[in-house]
Amino acid sequence: MITLHHIHKHYPMDGHTVFALNDLSLELPQKGFVFIVGPSGCGKTTLLNLMGGLDHPTSGQMIVDGMDTKDYSDEQWNTYRNRRVGFVFQSFYLIPHLTILENVMLPIKLAGLPEDVQREKASELLVKLGLSEYLSHQPNQLSGGQQQRAAIARALVMEPDLILADEPTGSLDHQSTDDIMHLLQEISQERLVVMVTHHQKLADIYHDRLVEMEDGKIVADHLRSDIQDVNHHPIEHIQKRTKMSWRTSFQLSYRNLFKRFYRTLLMVLASGLGIMGITLVLGVASGFDRYLELRKTETLNAFPIRVEKVSVVIPFFDEKYQPNLPVFSDVDVAYPRNIQYEFQTVNTLTEDYYEHVKGMDPSTYDHLHYDFGIEQQFAVINDGNIVDPLHTIQELDVNRTYIETNFDLLHGRLPSDDHMEAIIIVDRYNRLSKDVAQSIGFSGDSPINFDDLTALSLRWIPNDVIYSWNGSNYTKQAIDDLIDHDDVLPITIVGVFRIKEKFNLDYLRTGVYYMEHVGALMRENAESSSIVQAQLIQQTSVIDGSPLSTLQHENLLRDLGYATYPTSYTIYSSSFEQKDAIMRYLRSYNDAVSINDAIEPLDIAGIGLSTMRIAIESTTVILLVFSFLSLVISNLMIGIMTYTSVIERTKEIGILRAIGARKQDVGHIFYAETCVIGFFSGLFGVLLGYVLMPVINMILAGLTTIPNVSYLNPIWGLSLIILSILFTSLSGIIPARIASNKDPMLCLRNE
Repeated sequence: MITLHHIHKHYPMDGHTVFALNDLSLELPQKGFVFIVGPSGCGKTTLLNLMGGLDHPTSGQMIVDGMDTKDYSDEQWNTYRNRRVGFVFQSFYLIPHLTILENVMLPIKLAGLPEDVQREKASELLVKLGLSEYLSHQPNQLSGGQQQRAAIARALVMEPDLILADEPTGSLDHQSTDDIMHLLQEISQERLVVMVTHHQKLADIYHDRLVEMEDGKIVADHLRSDIQDVNHHPIEHIQKRTKMSWRTSFQLSYRNLFKRFYRTLLMVLASGLGIMGITLVLGVASGFDRYLELRKTETLNAFPIRVEKVSVVIPFFDEKYQPNLPVFSDVDVAYPRNIQYEFQTVNTLTEDYYEHVKGMDPSTYDHLHYDFGIEQQFAVINDGNIVDPLHTIQELDVNRTYIETNFDLLHGRLPSDDHMEAIIIVDRYNRLSKDVAQSIGFSGDSPINFDDLTALSLRWIPNDVIYSWNGSNYTKQAIDDLIDHDDVLPITIVGVFRIKEKFNLDYLRTGVYYMEHVGALMRENAESSSIVQAQLIQQTSVIDGSPLSTLQHENLLRDLGYATYPTSYTIYSSSFEQKDAIMRYLRSYNDAVSINDAIEPLDIAGIGLSTMRIAIESTTVILLVFSFLSLVISNLMIGIMTYTSVIERTKEIGILRAIGARKQDVGHIFYAETCVIGFFSGLFGVLLGYVLMPVINMILAGLTTIPNVSYLNPIWGLSLIILSILFTSLSGIIPARIASNKDPMLCLRNE
């Protein structure tokens, strides 16, 4: 039962106060047909809105089942409108983008009943009201009378105690008016129906009780017959709060967007183009990263870390290369440093550094080669001719595993790790350097069969064989006279090798290479030779007797095959993590020496990759900024269009609030609308980006000769769709808040 005590309702309008209700008191029964009549502006609709919980009194009391509603929370009012009250409006107020069945199901959805219960209750009621053939029809496909029947079904579906009808026949013809009035009269047999109307004749015919109003007051209250109060029990779960599920929010949003298909399409295209731009930029950037990753082994093998007397540094790309000195200083001093010019530094390699390198953890590198810068004497027998190869026979700075992994065997076999053996390297075109070919006895003008290369007889001539003591100094003998000496050691050329086809770079120069263990044997032999032992104790040359400086003395010993520390180091790694660990260890030497004795390793792979990555990342950032600007602009447009949707759906907001939707439920609908747009925008942009990637690849292949550069992991594609949803959802925050704060009464009055 609803009781009103001394109700006043005032509200400001155009600078003055409107007194809509003045000291109004009214007690309503639990069932019957109550009419409220009076002239326009007398407060009929305001009274109806107060009883329906859409508006609240300025003062006075509204008692519902013995409880003063002034203590109601927003949640309680939402539940009250959903469970206790059903509204029937003059203009039907069916949501146009839902079917008749879905319109009737809305109050049940807010009540949180199961889907099958929702459909069953709504269908039964529509069938009872003669709309069984129109369940899946849109509202605009029904006549006015049929639409009002559907609106009544929506009001009845929660079996409320109170039906509030505001001019329900105002838009109907005579026959439809009679049908609706008979239907409302029938409903009033079980529950209370309060109807506001200007139609005095209808009120006279159908009323059980007639309330007349004027100037916000009740001036007459007529009973046609006694009405027996019958206790009516609303459906179960009356104390549960109303709540619209996210599924319902998305359904309403999707239906509205689909109804405005072309406008939605333009928004999706505008936002999707921004996502497409980001997709393509990330595709190219990640494609280059993937290309670099695929070329990682090739890059590390082609450009191992080297420590040499002269090292290249690029301070612009890495702060650790920069000297710890002020730039463009005003001080009047010069700082002596071991540096030739800005991009080179001179390293002073010493025995201490040799010991430091030998202390490196072997697990951090694949192979470490020491180049002692020494000379050895060789002879080559080619088709019976003895040739001095000069300096073309080199020690191989990689091991057997490296050759087996990265090179194809074209002829012969792999070298062993314990025999005096050598190999020949040709490039990807099977070329052998002309200088090398001539130094080993070929003309250099015609092709050489691989059989002829492996048939060469390579001989190593030790110091004690080629140098002889004449009583005053050592003299070098002619190799033709020594080739058959018992101490001359043969070195077998066992195979011809070429870089594997999958690599783009030739790691080793073409030439004849003997294995590292062969080089170690040669150095041991040279150290014990009589000429080296004699030179070690003299500061004059044992060959020509000339005085020697310390550096000249060291260089002469290296020419004789002896050295105590390397002149360069070559370190191979299999990953960039290993490379970084090696660089950190090598640089740790500088912590214990002066700045003039510091040694800088040469990391060509790191320099090249850092340069390339800086270029790629800089370009990527610039392109992403432009893409994000496009995305921001398109999302501003989406925000504006969502606000337009709020304005267009003002009546829908009022309807939803009238049937018990919470403020946040209304906001969720418009927030969900932007999420739907974001999903389709992201999906469109990502798919279009993938479609355009082959075209981008063709263009980039022509510019860079790198095939299939653009590539985007599907996980990134999915992430971009999620990003699009999140980003566009931001544009819906303000419109959603505006929608949720709208006054339901004003929404229902909106034209």
